[in-house]
Amino acid sequence: MAERIRYVFLAIFCALLCKESIDIWMMNNGDFDRAITPFMNGIRQFSHDGTLLYTLKENFSSIVNYEYKSSFSYILYLYAYVISIFTHTFDLRLWSSLSKIVYICALYKLFVEINNKKYSYLLFPVSALLLFTPSILSQFTAFYQEQIVITLLPVITYIILKKEISRFDKVLLVACAALIATSKSQFFYIPILISLISIIFIDIRDKKFHLAMVIATIIALSFSFFSPSATKNNSYHSLYFGTLLYNKSNGKENPSWAVDECIGVDAWGNKFDLDKGAVTTEDAGACFAKNKERGLKDSLLLMLKQPSMFLLLPFDSGVRTQLTEDYFHVFKENKLIISKSVFLNEVQKIKDSALSTVRIPVAFIAMIASLIFIRKKYSVAIFTLSAFSISQFYISFIGEGYRDLDKHLFAMNFSFDLMIFIVLSIILDKVASGIYK
Repeated sequence: MAERIRYVFLAIFCALLCKESIDIWMMNNGDFDRAITPFMNGIRQFSHDGTLLYTLKENFSSIVNYEYKSSFSYILYLYAYVISIFTHTFDLRLWSSLSKIVYICALYKLFVEINNKKYSYLLFPVSALLLFTPSILSQFTAFYQEQIVITLLPVITYIILKKEISRFDKVLLVACAALIATSKSQFFYIPILISLISIIFIDIRDKKFHLAMVIATIIALSFSFFSPSATKNNSYHSLYFGTLLYNKSNGKENPSWAVDECIGVDAWGNKFDLDKGAVTTEDAGACFAKNKERGLKDSLLLMLKQPSMFLLLPFDSGVRTQLTEDYFHVFKENKLIISKSVFLNEVQKIKDSALSTVRIPVAFIAMIASLIFIRKKYSVAIFTLSAFSISQFYISFIGEGYRDLDKHLFAMNFSFDLMIFIVLSIILDKVASGIYK
C-alpha cells in the first residue's frame, strides 16, 4: 500500500511539473538542423513561435544520411518514424513531457537509493528543485544533444551507488555511457571516466566491461571524425577564439605565426566582447579562410606550454562573463530560453546568483574530498559528478574557446547541480535517521 502511495505521489508530481513547465522552451541557435534534417524541414532561428508544432516530411531521408553523427539524432529519428504512423506533426511539447517524466523518474530512483525512509519521498521535490529550473527543462523542448546527459547521468549515478552491481547494471552502465559519449563530441571521454571510476571506487575488474567502455569511446571519436563540418569551425575557434585570445587578454605573448587582427574573431566575423558577448565586424569569414591550417592541435600545445593557464582559466574575466545559466548564443542579447513560469524563473535567478561563480572551485574541492574519503559510501557519486563537471569546463574551452562557451558549459552546470542534489538527499537522510531513531 505504501509503495502504491509513492507511485501516485510521483505521478501527481510529474503532472504538476509538466503543467508548470509547459511554456518553457529553448530557441534554435542554428544547430537544430543537425538533428532533424532527414525527417523535418528547417526551423527558423531565434523564433518566439510558441506552438512548437512542426510538420514531418512525407518521405524521410535515410537515417544514414545524417551529416552530424549523434546518438541523440538517431533516437529522435526513430521517435519521429514511429509517430509518423499516426500523425504528420511533431509535437515538441509531447516529446518534452515524455522526456521530463523519464527524467523525474530517474531522479526519484536516485533519491530513493539514498533516502528510503518512510515518508522521505515527500521531500523529493524540495531536494530536486535546483534540477527543475528553466535552464534544464528547456533542453527537453528543443533539439539539442544535451538532453541525453540530463536523462542518463542520474541513471549512471544511481547504478554506481548500488550496494551490488549486477551484470544487467553493467550492461546498462555501458549503454548509458555510450549514448552520452556519442551524443556530442564534448562528451566522448565519459566511458573511460566511468571505467576508471569503477576500478578505483567500486573495484570492478570485469575485462569485458572495460573493453566495452573502450569500444564506446572509439565509436564516439569516430562520430566526431565523420562530422567534419562541425569540427573544422571548432578547431579554428579553439585557437583564435580561445587560447590566443586568452593570452592576448591577459598580457601574455602569442607565437609569431598568430595573425593578431584575427584573434578573437570567429568563423563568421564576430569579434569577442566582454560586455556584449560579441560584436559584428566586416570580416565575414576572412580570418577563418586564411587560418585553416592551424587549430586544435596548436591550441593544446599552447596550453601545455603554460600549465598555470589551467589554474587561472576559471577566474579569467572573459570566462566569468560566460558562467550564467541564462543561456545565450554568442551575443548576450541572443537569449535562448523562453520561460513563462514565474516560480521556476525565480528559482533559477536565485540559483544563478548563488552558484554561477563558485561551481568550478567547489567542484574541485569536492573531487579532492571524495578521494580523501574514498571508502565512504557516497564518495563515488561525488567524485563522478565533480570530475565530469570540471572536465567539461576544460573540454568546452579547449573545444571552441570563448565562443558559445556559456551554452557549452551546460553539462558542467547540470552535473554540479546533480551533485548538490546528492548532498541534499544525504543530509535529508541523516535528518530522517535521527527522527526515526
